[in-house]
Amino acid sequence: MPEEKNENQVKSEDEKPEITNSKLAVPQAAIQKLAYLVKLIPHELSAPAQSVLFILIIAAILLLGFGVYMGWSKNPIHCLIAFIATLLLLFVAMFYFLGMKQIAQCKSSAENRKRRFVKNERLRIQIHEEEKKAAQELTQKGRIAWTRDVIALPIQDDERRREIIGELEDIRNGAFSWLNKRHTDIQTSQIRVNIFLAKYEEAGKGVVCMLRMPEYLRIGMSGHTDEEIAFRPGEGATGMAFVEHTGGVAIFNENAGTWDDRYTLTEYQKRKIHKQLRWIITYPLKNRDGEAMAVLNLDCLGLVVNEDELHRLKADLQPKISHLETKLNGYYDKVKISITVEPAFKS
Repeated sequence: MPEEKNENQVKSEDEKPEITNSKLAVPQAAIQKLAYLVKLIPHELSAPAQSVLFILIIAAILLLGFGVYMGWSKNPIHCLIAFIATLLLLFVAMFYFLGMKQIAQCKSSAENRKRRFVKNERLRIQIHEEEKKAAQELTQKGRIAWTRDVIALPIQDDERRREIIGELEDIRNGAFSWLNKRHTDIQTSQIRVNIFLAKYEEAGKGVVCMLRMPEYLRIGMSGHTDEEIAFRPGEGATGMAFVEHTGGVAIFNENAGTWDDRYTLTEYQKRKIHKQLRWIITYPLKNRDGEAMAVLNLDCLGLVVNEDELHRLKADLQPKISHLETKLNGYYDKVKISITVEPAFKS
């Protein structure tokens, strides 16, 4: 059968490496056994043993040379004895030094393994101590790193919503009246008012919250490029007011043609911001714990105003902002957003 013939051929081919390996293994095994015998020699006698072996080899070579010099025909026995003795000593020396080489390789391998083990053990201990220290520091500092009570979303009460929109319109009109006394060419359409709320729907994806303007809480922004803009806490003047609980004034740098770097705006946000926006006044709307639960922004398109004027305008509008803040705290439920940090180290 052809199939059986192929199987036999495969078997015979498989057996060949085993025979070859077994033949190659014989001298290796012999060297290992010889190395074991050489190891039996005490360490303090290894150097003298090598010296004696070297002297005997020299003596045997001299004896062989002397026998050849004296003449094979005159005394062949001397030459034969010297030749055999030299061969024996050469074989002994060869196997001795092969055994020493094997021992040296074994010692080198063992030392390398020992060094790697010591290095890995030290690294493991170092990592263990660093984790333990970090866990202890974390425990000492406390488990809660950040928490905030914000307005629960969505806001569905239409009557109260309209009341809040009315408050925003009142703030806008107050800003227009104040600015119009000093800049008579200003138009109401240039002034915009909005409230950024903390959107926490993506908290399950690792995004604690995003600050966004609901459509009904932005006045004078319809159709503008930045009507859908959003900020993370700490981004832009809005994000800074949310994190730091303090309002401020942000002014477009006319000379540089951009906003200050401290606002850490992304390139996408810079493109989205209205090209005519010249300044922003931010007000953190605080909860009863004194922390920002939302941010109100008042800004203006096209009108350049100096910083001192903007701070006076900000102070003049503060009573209206405080009134709105009180209503927000009384009208709407709150939810708590927290970042909890707990030690994961286990001793």
